Amino acid sequence: MNSVALLQIQLNQYIDFQNITNEDIFENKYFFKIFNERYSNNNGIVYIQSGGGIGNAFLSAFVGIYIAYRLKKVPLITSHTMNCGNLEFADVFDFNDKIIYGGNLHTEKVCNYLKIPEKLREGTSDNAFWIGSQCNVESRFEKINKYVEKQEVLLPYEKCNIYICGNGWPTNLKFNVLKEAIEYYGIKLKKDIIEKSVQFITGNNITEKTLGLHWRGTDSWWIDSYGKKCYPGGWFSLDHFLVEAEKQLRYFNGGFVCSEDKEAEEKILEKLKGTIRYDKNYYTEKLGDNWKIWKGKGKDHVYNVNRTKEACKEAMIDCIILGKSYCVQRHDWPPCRINGPWAGSSFVQFGLFLHKFMKGLHIMDIVEKGPLMRVKGLNVPRSQINQKIQDRLLENERKRKEMSARAEKKKQVLIEYGKKTPENNKIINNQKPQKRKTLMKESTVRILLKSKLDRTKQRIKLLREAATQARMKKNIEGGDFKVY
Repeated sequence: MNSVALLQIQLNQYIDFQNITNEDIFENKYFFKIFNERYSNNNGIVYIQSGGGIGNAFLSAFVGIYIAYRLKKVPLITSHTMNCGNLEFADVFDFNDKIIYGGNLHTEKVCNYLKIPEKLREGTSDNAFWIGSQCNVESRFEKINKYVEKQEVLLPYEKCNIYICGNGWPTNLKFNVLKEAIEYYGIKLKKDIIEKSVQFITGNNITEKTLGLHWRGTDSWWIDSYGKKCYPGGWFSLDHFLVEAEKQLRYFNGGFVCSEDKEAEEKILEKLKGTIRYDKNYYTEKLGDNWKIWKGKGKDHVYNVNRTKEACKEAMIDCIILGKSYCVQRHDWPPCRINGPWAGSSFVQFGLFLHKFMKGLHIMDIVEKGPLMRVKGLNVPRSQINQKIQDRLLENERKRKEMSARAEKKKQVLIEYGKKTPENNKIINNQKPQKRKTLMKESTVRILLKSKLDRTKQRIKLLREAATQARMKKNIEGGDFKVY
């Protein structure tokens, strides 16, 4: 064997698992050998791919890490599928060698090489391996775990590798387990991001009494069910946002403004006194008037952006600052949170997430749960005339859903009760239906009986009088007759 061939073999047997490439996996016949030597106690691989903007993509990546930790598998994280401006997980976080990372991996080829079925990669809500916003992660985990256990029985000599994807933050996630996972994998924010964020927050006294003014979605809008152009957050226009913000700002010590649109930032700063912003060098670049259609959303959902990595990295600092503030929401929307069934803004939600789980930010005495409570006076500001109808419709829809949920709950309780008492049900079903009886007091019964007797006597008296008058008339035929 010549020296060149020997060198090639040696190169093939070296893999940088923190910067893994396509060639290291499906073009390297030594991959599994090297992988099993490096991760000797592994239980397989979880291939993690997420999608969406900064908040959705990174939150979804942490869900995949959470699943991998609970299954005792090795997480393999790759680039996001869209809209994250090429900002990689490794650009924002440091982590130890227990995580495998590879940018821009060829998902189809890698999954085929790892023998991950194609059905696991279907981006639908029915797929347990796709964990998006509002999904019950514990319910999904149970299904994933059952699949893994079944595969281990069918193929006992092969490690079961799976695929996890998502877009957003789910519900019903065990925070203590996630904290353990973050500690286990040594995940920390990059030093420069923490330093810039902490410096701005402490230098400008950003607290939970600071109103976060995040004008987002200038790159994305859709037509809502009422036929109105709507931006993320439920705002109909920047003017609508300013009206609501002005009402709420008076309850706070000041405001923090951020947006991917520089002109919008400057307009908000001009209109709302007592507000500040983090000075950025990069913003979202607009692509002109040729708006693109986002596949899967139809013609009513469009976007128009060119997000650079530099702009997204500066946006991370905005995100952390927002997580320390109380972010403005529409008056008929609940506040953004990370432990509730409704997110509001995934970007703000990610800021809250970072303050809760990243140790580098705890030096600022962050409130553990973030700004979860509504401020008194913000819940019921008076709506503008042109918004009253829509607000009323939204409120009616909310009440209708609550009533339906209560009715369904009562139905389930009755069904469960029926299942527990089958013998009693048989007895009840065999009985003939009886007239409903209402118990009355004895005195009431006596009064009713006496009244009925008196009415009968009165009718008899009237009949006798009528008969007497009839006999007295000459034109009555039939002769004499009596009423007894």
